[in-house]
Amino acid sequence: MLHRTRVRAHGPPPSPADALLWEWMLTELQREREHRRRMDWVHTGLQAFGSLLGAGTVVAYIWVATYFLAHDAATQGAAILGGGTAALVGGFLGKRYGDRR
Repeated sequence: MLHRTRVRAHGPPPSPADALLWEWMLTELQREREHRRRMDWVHTGLQAFGSLLGAGTVVAYIWVATYFLAHDAATQGAAILGGGTAALVGGFLGKRYGDRR
């Protein structure tokens, strides 16, 4: 069980048990800060990966749509490009703004 100790500006030094307790608490705080920093980097990396994946998917939709245009199937190409891109954008927007309730 952890107990509170008073911080003294003057007087006798803290007991060895108190010093060990403070050392342990500072070590835990430092480990937690490092863990949060790593998790922030992971989160940023996953966001960048998701954005690149979404942009790559839109490029793939455009490529497939131009293939359909080249083979005289403009209606099907427009449906693939429009529907696929709308679904992808809707998914990203739903994920980004849907969690803010």
